Amino acid sequence: MSKWLAVSLSLSLIAGAFFVLRPARPDRAKHLINRVWIERMPRGDRDMVHSFVAVSAEGERVGAFSHASRWRARAELFRHRLAGGELTMVFPQAKRRVKAQVRTWECEGKAPPPFELCLAIKDGDRTMKLYSRHDWKLPVDDAATAAPVMLPGLAGAPALDEAIAPFDGPADGALWGLVQP
Repeated sequence: MSKWLAVSLSLSLIAGAFFVLRPARPDRAKHLINRVWIERMPRGDRDMVHSFVAVSAEGERVGAFSHASRWRARAELFRHRLAGGELTMVFPQAKRRVKAQVRTWECEGKAPPPFELCLAIKDGDRTMKLYSRHDWKLPVDDAATAAPVMLPGLAGAPALDEAIAPFDGPADGALWGLVQP
């Protein structure tokens, strides 16, 4: 084996090990949990807007994607697990398990007013961008109270690990069809 081939192969192995063994970056989704996220401010009470919330309190991890106005709402409820920048969501009604890459960051001045925070949810080759504010964070006490009220269909539902079991295997990546109008 030539010297250059050996060096090239060694560098490739080192680079590969770095990407495989690097620690998860928990700060990638620092602002995600217990906060309301929307695609934009509604223009009126009949304007349909996508929103997202992932609540985690007292051992419960539930959430909702919705497409709603003041007068109409369509929502898909889910259980979730966040590991670094990977969000696993189980949608019991649709019998789907979706893994998405999530990232939150401070973006005041770059996001449309009045937003201060940005969220990117990447599923395959599609990315959904949502916005929030610091004052839209649910206090932990409110989140614990809000979870069963906001998501009554999940009260008493099996734990995430139990809910994932029937859907074990690769995620189907079909997040987008769940919340479209």
